[in-house]
Amino acid sequence: AKAKMRLVEIVNVDIKNNTSDTGGGGFFSSYQSEVTLTNVEISGNTANTQGSTVNNDNFTNGGGGFYSRGSVTLIDSVIKDNVVVPGNQTPAAGIRHNNRFDGGGFWAENKYGRVELIDTDVTGNTAQGNGGGIAVNDAELIIRSTDSVNDKVQITGNKITSDARHGGGIYAEGEARVTLTGVN
Repeated sequence: AKAKMRLVEIVNVDIKNNTSDTGGGGFFSSYQSEVTLTNVEISGNTANTQGSTVNNDNFTNGGGGFYSRGSVTLIDSVIKDNVVVPGNQTPAAGIRHNNRFDGGGFWAENKYGRVELIDTDVTGNTAQGNGGGIAVNDAELIIRSTDSVNDKVQITGNKITSDARHGGGIYAEGEARVTLTGVN
């Protein structure tokens, strides 16, 4: 589902076993949207880029769990077992990037975009591109635990499945800004 509203709040919901032919297997957050998810499980979703379309000279691929161009906050949630798989698209003339099979758990982009994970785990996600768990391009990523004694955030068991790719847990590129506090 595309979030086009200015503010979306989701509480106590599972976003499971969904498939997208472009970006965001579980959900897609568009520009200027603000999405807050509390006690949500995002799992078993697939961004299957087989049917990808061109958007602003880029393929809108990636983000097995979700794809964000806006602001997303997850609190006490889990992003697990999501997958990005590439299709067999042929890039059109003038395409700058055609390898957005990044971010098994999620893909975030846009210099005004922000993803904040509070007491949220990212585990067991897979990407054929960069960032098995998380991929960020030009966006801000903040991951923190509210429990200073027992770190409540884990980024573990994520993987990339192709050669010459980077960041099994987290991949950041461009002008990405990443802050980690209390993360295992």
